[in-house]
Amino acid sequence: MKLRQEIGRKLIHLSSIWMVFIIYFLEKEEASIFFGGLLTIFFIFEYLRMSNNIIADITCKYFSKIMRSHENIVEFKFRGLTGSFFFLLAVFLSVLIFSKEVAISSILILIFADTMAALVGKYIGKRNILDKTAEGFIAFFITAVIILYFFYDIDFYRIVIIAFIVAFVELISSYIKINDNLSITITAGILTTILLI
Repeated sequence: MKLRQEIGRKLIHLSSIWMVFIIYFLEKEEASIFFGGLLTIFFIFEYLRMSNNIIADITCKYFSKIMRSHENIVEFKFRGLTGSFFFLLAVFLSVLIFSKEVAISSILILIFADTMAALVGKYIGKRNILDKTAEGFIAFFITAVIILYFFYDIDFYRIVIIAFIVAFVELISSYIKINDNLSITITAGILTTILLI
């Protein structure tokens, strides 16, 4: 994607910060019900988008500039699940599986570290690693370290380990064909939970 398109996509990413506030203010069960209901509605929309030409064409008309190639029926005549669906799935699973604090920090890593990786990689990335860049990897890692540092009073080396592994998972996600919205959040949640014990 071109830088301008990536910025548009990541602005949507950043706008998802409201989800963190919902998780913070609601109890775990309430948040699970809220995001479960939202995910169900979104899944129905995704199903209709993938099975109905009219809805697919309308979606692509207004969102094709920020859609990945595998999501964009206009280019490839293929209706793949959008990154937004996997983002919402990641939020729902995080709320369901992890503690409130771990869910929030994992989602913040997804929102901010992934955004920094994409923008730095697109704008100044020079050294390619798989289909991404070393600069993007470093940007993700540093952002994740900052988020974890402010969230947890644990040894710094544990923070570095979590941030590095999650950054590595983000790096290889497309290579192993796992949506990074899901892999980043779940990996961050699992590692943080384990290393907090």
